[in-house]
Amino acid sequence: MQVNINAVHFKADKQLEKFITGKLEKVGKFHEKVIGSDVTLKLENTDKPENKIAEIRLKIKGNDLISSKQCKTFEEATDLAIEALHKQLKKVKDKLETLSNSDPLTGIFNRRYFMRFAAEQMTRSKRLGSESFIIMLDIDNFKSVNDKHGHQTGDFVLQEAVARASIVLRSYDIIARYGGEEFVIFVSEINQESVVALAERIRLSIAETEIVVQDLRLSVSASLGIGPATPVNDLETAIAMADSAMYQAKREGRNRVCYSNT
Repeated sequence: MQVNINAVHFKADKQLEKFITGKLEKVGKFHEKVIGSDVTLKLENTDKPENKIAEIRLKIKGNDLISSKQCKTFEEATDLAIEALHKQLKKVKDKLETLSNSDPLTGIFNRRYFMRFAAEQMTRSKRLGSESFIIMLDIDNFKSVNDKHGHQTGDFVLQEAVARASIVLRSYDIIARYGGEEFVIFVSEINQESVVALAERIRLSIAETEIVVQDLRLSVSASLGIGPATPVNDLETAIAMADSAMYQAKREGRNRVCYSNT
């Protein structure tokens, strides 16, 4: 962290200047480790020494975090700078947390976050005595899309399929990328008949309309399998049941929904 204090009218108070510089540098170095960029702070007197007014400017990555702020004392300016740095740190940490929980291609949650979330929700459902289910979704013949049209087209197909599925889902359902072209969905507070109907609506939302990629019009479908998250099942068992049902849908001709009873 670069700290520049222009204490023209406070030359006698070197101890204060040393304290402020040390305090800001300590905070700044901590933030540099997290933010990964130089932090430049300038504290200087105005041209009115009789009022002892300090002016503060704070920059991170060349952008003004505090463009110009007048304070009555250097101590006040120091506290303001530290507060601004902590706010910036929180923004960065929140962004990093979002990135660590998200799939970079589709923007939905990743497998790691899903496993943690679903395990917590299964415990809650069991405690409340409500039903919950796992839905596994796999894009049919996706490898041929990549092989024939390229990975950029394949990426767009995945993004569009996720967008169409997400529209159908309720606000408290969660969808995540499980791996490759396979996605996993956790749904709760719903019965067997309703979850099958929900999965069918997801299937139709993907298959009914062609996906347009530049001058290409692609017919895309998905196979879905449902596994019940019963009081005696753990999360891994429910996922395995849904995965087995999804492969059953593949064997029966793809573009369909199957429910696991075993």
